[in-house]
Amino acid sequence: MSKILFKKGNVLKSGARYLFHPCGVNGVGFKLIFESYPFAKSEFEKLLLTSRIKCGILQSIKCRNITVINAIVYENGKFKFDAFADILDEIEEMMYGKTIVFSKTFFPEKDWLAIEGLIESRLISLSPIVYY
Repeated sequence: MSKILFKKGNVLKSGARYLFHPCGVNGVGFKLIFESYPFAKSEFEKLLLTSRIKCGILQSIKCRNITVINAIVYENGKFKFDAFADILDEIEEMMYGKTIVFSKTFFPEKDWLAIEGLIESRLISLSPIVYY
């Protein structure tokens, strides 16, 4: 049985304090998140201006009532599993015991089972919720 709670609905209306937002090294993020949380977008754009931008970087941005986790997991349009695994490990250490929400639509559908497995195996103490 999965420890991930799946919910139908809008991830922005989850009421959770932490939102996972996968981004790309080319500056691509999901419009839904950046329109709703412009500060997360501006901080991501600042990160892009540094030479530190690469897959596996996590950026935690406090925006009003939520913390957006800008996670660099896309490169050249491809999802990078090793970067995602490293970021999940970092989240586990950083947010021990918290709840974090994901949107299934932010990930490649064909890779979802592997992504779900990584969430299950890496987020031991957290309560992950996936909106679809």
